[in-house]
Amino acid sequence: MSMELSALAHPSHGRILDIIRAAGSISRVEIAQESGMTGASVTNIVRLLLDLELVKEIGHAESTGGKRRTLLAIAPESRYAVGVHLQRSRTTYTVSDMAGRMVGRRASFVASSSDPAALTQRIAGDVDDILVDLGIRKDLVFGVGVAASRLLDDETRLSADVQPALAGAIGLPVVVDREAIAAAVGEFWQGSAAQPSSFATIYMGDEFGAGVVNGGAVWRGAASSAGDVGHLSLEADGPLCDCGRRGCLQALASPATVVAAAEAAGLLAGVSGSAVDRFDVLARLAVRGENRALELIAESARHVARATVLVAGILDVEMFILAGSAFAVPGAIYASRIREALDDYTRHLALQPVIVELAHNPRDTAAVGASALVLQQALAPRK
Repeated sequence: MSMELSALAHPSHGRILDIIRAAGSISRVEIAQESGMTGASVTNIVRLLLDLELVKEIGHAESTGGKRRTLLAIAPESRYAVGVHLQRSRTTYTVSDMAGRMVGRRASFVASSSDPAALTQRIAGDVDDILVDLGIRKDLVFGVGVAASRLLDDETRLSADVQPALAGAIGLPVVVDREAIAAAVGEFWQGSAAQPSSFATIYMGDEFGAGVVNGGAVWRGAASSAGDVGHLSLEADGPLCDCGRRGCLQALASPATVVAAAEAAGLLAGVSGSAVDRFDVLARLAVRGENRALELIAESARHVARATVLVAGILDVEMFILAGSAFAVPGAIYASRIREALDDYTRHLALQPVIVELAHNPRDTAAVGASALVLQQALAPRK
């Protein structure tokens, strides 16, 4: 974090930034009402944010009989963050502005290297290139966020070796997190004031995961392994999972599992690419009404719905957001099945209904979320 941003370390500063971001436009009086702070405290903090050019005055509210109130908004073009989503067969880069809006994107279709030095060099070079292409000075960038699955993090030694080396190579702070958590933070950062304060992402890509946000804070668990829904066992004598257990969601419903069944049925002859790429092809067949493809996708959705109900029963969240590249094509099929399962669950137990929605951008949600991790750490740090 730069010296000028060290002044934002106090939680109240991040709280006010959150209020302004979520509202879109808001007056100082309204900030004081929502935050519970005194008018003088709000005025002082807003003055600091204006001096740092993180917020700006955008005009006046309609008159209510007295002096018209000055409206404040985030200054989206003042700072940026880079997000990197590391996958087995590709790496996606995004650049987001202060409001969490994507202003640039590129994808590199290169398999992830298990050599930390080679991976560091490639990511550093690609980050420099995209910033140059967008004409964004590095001193206006808060940092770089990198999202990956748990297994890929371990295989590439991302957290252990690449993170510190990458920070040195780029000359910017680097944060690393799981893709499901990045997606959850990204959805929170792009959300509105009407967004529920408690929600979870169900992430489907190479692996399954979940990211849980409560009041803007991510729930990580005692060992930072919360949200590993892929290894919820749904069938005691189900298929063997890579983890050594049976009947895990990953073994029953992952893109790789569905693709294997589709190939056995002769549906994907001549189709190459990663499991998620081939799953996309199968999903398009299902959306167009190909019966066997639709059956396979629907069976996967049934298992994901069962797992989501289990998560709902434990966490009591208000909303589930479906995120990840594997939801990009068949998201509506999964959302419908999950809504049905949750409606049945909440109706029988007389609970409040749970909302189910697709992410703003399912395919790039982890990359955009990785940049949001940087924005949140720099501007509104939370546990």
